[in-house]
Amino acid sequence: MFDLIEFVRDLIGDPNPVDGTCTPNFTDAQVQRALDQHSTDVFQQRLRVADNIQANGTIFWTDFYSEYPYWESGAQFQGATWAHITPDGFTDYLTGEWHFLTSQTLPVWITGRYFDVYGAAVDLVRRWEAKVKLDFDFSSVNSGYTRSQKMRQLRQLAQDLQQRMGMRNVKMRRQDSRPVGRYR
Repeated sequence: MFDLIEFVRDLIGDPNPVDGTCTPNFTDAQVQRALDQHSTDVFQQRLRVADNIQANGTIFWTDFYSEYPYWESGAQFQGATWAHITPDGFTDYLTGEWHFLTSQTLPVWITGRYFDVYGAAVDLVRRWEAKVKLDFDFSSVNSGYTRSQKMRQLRQLAQDLQQRMGMRNVKMRRQDSRPVGRYR
């Protein structure tokens, strides 16, 4: 989860508290809560596979990919016999890529949770925007201070991140029409 929290911090420009040079706007718990609000639990999703064709024509299935990035690192994998397997090569939960050192029998399934990091980032930027909402511009005799530009920049950042958010399906039922197939 640390990699996801750090990734969201980078998206919104929130300083990392580890280096100790700056005070972050959000704690790790607040970032994790925003991520949890934009998470999707997956049960046995089939992974895509890349054929690794050898010179003699043998095909090895060692590289697997999810259609969704930004996975939590506790994801579990199952092979064709439903036995749990563990990637023992390169793994990248942020991009959804896993490598096995030996060829696997297809299909390979994943059970776990992935996150919409851009949705979480939009929520955090909007909270940050609410914090600076009361900042105001002022001027003294020889100088002027424009603090409202921070609000405009945060609003623009939220709009930019919102364009990269994942889409969710919503089932709708109209109340003003009769359902098809029911005639009473």
